[in-house]
Amino acid sequence: MHKGLFVFDPSVEPSELASFCLETGVDALILSPAFFEDDRFLDVCRCNGIRIWLNFPVFFDEKYLRLNPEAYSITSRGNQAVHSWLHMACPSHQKFFERKREELSTLLRKIHPDCLSYDFIRFYVFWEEVELLDSPDTIEHGCYCTECRSRFARFSGEQLSIQDGTVKKGQRKVLGQWKRSVVEDAVRSLNAVVEEIAKGTPTYIKTVPWQTSDLENALHWIVGQDPAALGRMSDGIIPMAFTQILGQTPNWKTALLDHVKAESGKDVMSYIQFEPLVRAGVITEEQLDQELAAAIAEKRAGLVYFHYEQIAKNAAKQRILKRYCKR
Repeated sequence: MHKGLFVFDPSVEPSELASFCLETGVDALILSPAFFEDDRFLDVCRCNGIRIWLNFPVFFDEKYLRLNPEAYSITSRGNQAVHSWLHMACPSHQKFFERKREELSTLLRKIHPDCLSYDFIRFYVFWEEVELLDSPDTIEHGCYCTECRSRFARFSGEQLSIQDGTVKKGQRKVLGQWKRSVVEDAVRSLNAVVEEIAKGTPTYIKTVPWQTSDLENALHWIVGQDPAALGRMSDGIIPMAFTQILGQTPNWKTALLDHVKAESGKDVMSYIQFEPLVRAGVITEEQLDQELAAAIAEKRAGLVYFHYEQIAKNAAKQRILKRYCKR
């Protein structure tokens, strides 16, 4: 079972991270490309036997998009795809994607990661603030720039109709088919890079935490993700199933993970959240213990601990984590 610790801040001291992993039993660090601008984290991980899990954000790149705003995704309400910390690119923007392929190639040659995950390999939506009982008509999503509209028209033979930020219901099925084809083409293209440079690297795909029946099949026509197809193109799926963020229950999480496992035909990983995010609330030590126990009992493919910056401040929760990591 993979047990990876997500880390956000590349200014953290590498030796501090290594000490935390060795003390708690975490066997992998989940790091973004920003951690490999020099060799400090790479060297410390290799010297201490800590596995490197490269988390590669595909259509999320705030720094590039601020400098190249023409590459932004355009939402159903005509806005740039920016919400809070999230800045997402248009999946049809060829220059942006070619740059991403080159970035992945460079990283694979330098790092030779033990594991790779594709993050933000989807169309724009800020799912963290979507209530599962909402009408999908209330959700702002993308991309509906001129190029995406043209590509959809070529794919479907019809012009996309959006009124008051809402896609015409009769077009949602074919829109989902087109969006899924775009995402799956991106996965194939990145997989070809992996095959050429780092063949055999376990590769996982992160998905929005919705069942295919949720929000009138929004996983397809809003997000562009199909667990069945993505399962065939990867070693596994990692649904972003944050119980607290979505105000859901442990039973909801189990049902979602089981659904994605059945749809994809692959074992799935489970996110373990240490502290509240997005919405108000608490995650007690008892809740953390129960969530870890459930993930072990359900024999998930791996655990994604989210995240270091949170648990580093909580000694009691570190002790709980250590108890499960040492098993």
